[in-house]
Amino acid sequence: MRGPSPFYACLFAFSAFSFIFYIFVLFIIAKNRKIAPFNSSFFTLTLSLGIIDCIVIINSYATVKFAGWGWIPDFYLSTNNANGSTFREIMAANGSSRLALVSQVLAWGPAAAQYVSVLLTAINRLTAVYTPLRHETIWAKWLTPALVIQYCYSIITIIPMFTTNFSYFYPNVSGVIKDVLAVDFNDQTYRAAYYSYSSVWSVLIIVSVSTLYGFTFVKAFKNSRSVQGNGSTENQNQKNFSLEVRLAIYGCVCFITLILYNVFLVLMLFRFSSLANPAWNVASDLLAVQSPYFLLAFSSTTREIVFKAIGWKKKVTPVSSIVLTQNAAGNSTRRPN
Repeated sequence: MRGPSPFYACLFAFSAFSFIFYIFVLFIIAKNRKIAPFNSSFFTLTLSLGIIDCIVIINSYATVKFAGWGWIPDFYLSTNNANGSTFREIMAANGSSRLALVSQVLAWGPAAAQYVSVLLTAINRLTAVYTPLRHETIWAKWLTPALVIQYCYSIITIIPMFTTNFSYFYPNVSGVIKDVLAVDFNDQTYRAAYYSYSSVWSVLIIVSVSTLYGFTFVKAFKNSRSVQGNGSTENQNQKNFSLEVRLAIYGCVCFITLILYNVFLVLMLFRFSSLANPAWNVASDLLAVQSPYFLLAFSSTTREIVFKAIGWKKKVTPVSSIVLTQNAAGNSTRRPN
């Protein structure tokens, strides 16, 4: 049994730690979901994305990367053909690996949900900056339908997969049989259809989200000159406005990782460079585990409450309620005399 190279071993160690840390941060947010700002629509979307990201990282290693590293290759290959009642036999039927099917279903389905999540976050940040008074009112009405659409779209994406076959195999690259396992569609027509569809979808999402963040930051720049109030109200207005903008920056940074992921995916699929594969692996892992790090970097409230749970901070700075945030935001649209 081979093991990963030092590079991939380090990447795995980082991703394993990040996965545990991610679950911890999600638990803290969920535990405090009834207090501001964690009772907002933004953090509900964050929790939803967190569940999806955790599924992605588990599936990525358990059914793809471990196989590619040469860990128990006989097990993965044995799921291609078997008849009987043992686990590996149950996971195979008629030349199609059910384990490979699970691998691809949990790759494509959550990936589709990730893209929708990035779009929803961008829309959420746009409404927070453009219509601060009505922001939470709008999302109170549309948050549940938006999440339903997100997960329904993910399910629709994977339904055709149950009509075709998948398997583990040693890929043939330019006439050379590689000694690392891969998992993919058996039917190249299905494969071409899925990759073509995902290419169009990715471009549409990237263009849409880029436009949304462009409008958001232009509006945020204009509003930054008009945040005002009297005494403590002014300070509160500035803090509320700053929080919304910082969360928008968080969303945009995560979106940039998605762009890099797609760039390296294209380079890897078309074999433009030997560095494309390791670069894609890094981008793939970062896309799944980046959220808690950037959230702590751009949200001081999240940082404080997580550090308090760890024991690094004894006292958490009180935060205003969501109602105060909405009321104070009303003043942020008025220009000084």
